[in-house]
Amino acid sequence: MPLAAAVFALTQQAPDPGRAASAAAGASAARVRIDAACKRRDARAHAWEPRRFARIFAAASSQVPWRVADSQTLARIERGPDIYSELATVWSDGEGVATVAIAVRSLDYRAQTSYCFRPSGTLARVDETSSGTTNSDRERRYLDENGAIVGSESTLAPLFPRAQFTLSPDVSPAMPDLYRTVGALPFFSLLAAPP
Repeated sequence: MPLAAAVFALTQQAPDPGRAASAAAGASAARVRIDAACKRRDARAHAWEPRRFARIFAAASSQVPWRVADSQTLARIERGPDIYSELATVWSDGEGVATVAIAVRSLDYRAQTSYCFRPSGTLARVDETSSGTTNSDRERRYLDENGAIVGSESTLAPLFPRAQFTLSPDVSPAMPDLYRTVGALPFFSLLAAPP
């Protein structure tokens, strides 16, 4: 059989349902393993004092540098819940950074993203919940040691459901920032410095 005919024949074969079921079971098992490892690491890390870093934006600019969040900065963010700010809380467990929580707040947007890192420093799971003026979004991604996504979950819903109201098909969930290693965190240089 000529090569072109063989390639065409292969592409016309029906998908193997057994292979698809096996891949789905493998992805599910990976999620369960990652969730269990993150839960153990998170429990150990929360016994330690976290470090906090922040950015407070004067205007809609991403050029504001991250800083160590002192008590004055934390108080300002607490007093002004509509200030456009990002606050990162970092927990370590003796083996390195275990969990990072980043809260983003502005007048019409809120997001809470939690990152679980392996002892090797690679990202295992990212979980983001966000809401704007009309929609709520929850995204979860599971990653393998090489940074490839091995599973995901997504929920997008209106904040104020109404009868006969549906989300536009043009609206899609936002992908959370994937800092695939601890070194990729935007405040890593501050984190690497002694407290």
